[in-house]
Amino acid sequence: MSLRHALTALTLLFAQPLHAGILELETVEEAFPPELFNGVADRLALPDLPAQVCRAEPPVTRALLVGVAESVPDFLLKGPQNDVQILRNALIAKGAREENLVVLGDPDATRARLEAALADLLAGVNCGDSVVLHFTGHAIASDPRGPWFLMHPTEAGKTDLLSADAIAAAAAALRGRGADVSVVLDVMFAESFAIEDRQPDGTRRYQLSHAEEAEAPRPSSVLQGDLSVLYAADGSGQAGEKRLPRSGDDRKTYGIFSFYLATALMEVDLSTPHALMRSLRDNPALSRDRGSFGANDFVFTTTNPDMRIVAEQGGVTDTEKSGAAGEVIRILSPEPTRSAAPLDKQSIVLEGKVESDARTLIVLVNGQEAEFDADGSFRFPLDLQAGVNAVKVLALTETNRPITAALELYYEGDMQALLGTGQRYALLIANQDYPDDAGLADLKTPLGDAEALAAVLTADYGYTTTATSADGQPLDLFLKNPTRLEVETALYELGRIAGEKDSVLIFYAGHGIFEETTGKAYWLHADAAMGRPFSWLSADQISDAILRINAGSLLVISDSCYSGALLRGGDMAGLEEIIADKDRLLQLQRMAAKRSRVLLTSGGNEPVLDGGGSGHSVFAAALLTGLQEMDQAAFTTAELYSGYLLPLVVGQAAQEPQFRPVERSGHEGGDVVWVRQSD
Repeated sequence: MSLRHALTALTLLFAQPLHAGILELETVEEAFPPELFNGVADRLALPDLPAQVCRAEPPVTRALLVGVAESVPDFLLKGPQNDVQILRNALIAKGAREENLVVLGDPDATRARLEAALADLLAGVNCGDSVVLHFTGHAIASDPRGPWFLMHPTEAGKTDLLSADAIAAAAAALRGRGADVSVVLDVMFAESFAIEDRQPDGTRRYQLSHAEEAEAPRPSSVLQGDLSVLYAADGSGQAGEKRLPRSGDDRKTYGIFSFYLATALMEVDLSTPHALMRSLRDNPALSRDRGSFGANDFVFTTTNPDMRIVAEQGGVTDTEKSGAAGEVIRILSPEPTRSAAPLDKQSIVLEGKVESDARTLIVLVNGQEAEFDADGSFRFPLDLQAGVNAVKVLALTETNRPITAALELYYEGDMQALLGTGQRYALLIANQDYPDDAGLADLKTPLGDAEALAAVLTADYGYTTTATSADGQPLDLFLKNPTRLEVETALYELGRIAGEKDSVLIFYAGHGIFEETTGKAYWLHADAAMGRPFSWLSADQISDAILRINAGSLLVISDSCYSGALLRGGDMAGLEEIIADKDRLLQLQRMAAKRSRVLLTSGGNEPVLDGGGSGHSVFAAALLTGLQEMDQAAFTTAELYSGYLLPLVVGQAAQEPQFRPVERSGHEGGDVVWVRQSD
């Protein structure tokens, strides 16, 4: 292992061992010899283009990948040239077109060449395109005006310094032309570049950390495109390099972060910041490589956790098999079948072979390194879970081309596999009684609706309405006439205890309101008052709470006026899939295995009835009927919606229930699957 260094004045002047500190007192001009550097350049010469006119074309992925190994004599890196190639090839394998990806490596990675490439990029980009700006190499963090990325020396032998402001300005210019931009920084002290803080608009953003908590500044954005910034290290952290294969003399070097980011991009179903963060966070090989030299955490910041980094990416099966012509991964054992292979052993050894003329550098099975031989033969032990087990194999050859294969292994598939091993939490919020001076009429049915739903959920579907907080205290999840603070507290505590194997259901019955001024919907709790928006719980606050909850599946059911405007909808891909009787259990397990964040509402952006359902609201009565009368023991929320909620409610009231994924919530294409408990 070697470090991806942030160079300082002392190391360059005196050629001492590399130092990872930040010199706060010396400026670049004072510390660095003029014969080495061109001086400080805080701005790039970007073209002044006319206002963007969106073209009626499908969005595409564009990239400018900058890898500089030879920025300063005697401080050469070996990984950047491979970093840009492996990320380029991963983007192509994921669906990007080769002609839209520009690589600047030594000796072309000068500031002048970068400005020319950015000018072409700005001129060609269209609204909705996805743009990746990748920088890998050395950085300087020794000047209070820094940090800087080091470009390749010019013909005069002087290195150009590319400032954080310049990188941020390039991202802002692209966003201003309607593109979604991902900035990747594989340098030491990467987060100190603070690209998101240097945007001119104060964009609302989420920091995707291990706790997955959200930051939420609220100023409205003047830019059109979303922004994600992927940092290899925090503001004081190291970035490193690794060599492949693990042993031998003739090995290739990669930046650890760039390498694992490229492999994660190949392995995730959806190329979103949220999915990539989860893949990297859970990768034991990455943890081992970073831990070998005490690296700090990588950091992802985004304005939209569901932003597509690869615009062309279609469904969730687009990476089942990829590689150059004649390059394949053959699975030898267990023998592949057209559908999920049924197995009777829980522990197996996956065996296969990488077939390529190029030497194999590494084989990853679900992100973990497999043993392999010189001829490409590999083996990897697998412990299967009950139900469908998705297995993804990725091999990298010395050409930096990834080769992938995917298969499903089916072990003891039954209803128990659908139930899973996690908890099922139901947070039930019923606001029926309001203070006399609140300007809100009391309602008749929320408490009865929630009590009836609680009975069905706990008796028939394995949900619990009580829990233990992260601090060991009893946590009541059935909230009757709660205040806003009590609801926010319950949502926060759920975020602390719910894990990826758990399911969370959030039901709200009570008053709702839509404010024309802000264009937002709100829940109104027991301490809410008309004319006092600060006492209402906004859709943004609910969305932030959902993002903090790390459950594998999450369903929000809102029975209130204007609930259809509560949370914006995302891509319906996968949710409209018809579950056929043939292989029904297998299809349900596939749906349940994907992370889901979906919303059911009693109506659109409209008032809804409080009553009309034999002691319940029309919507609650339809929901209870569906849960009690579905003729299948296991079914999706989409089936519940289309089979009961939509026809029963529309047939009795002037309101139309809504069903959709929740936008910007980490939804990855699944659906919440209901499983009736056996007696």
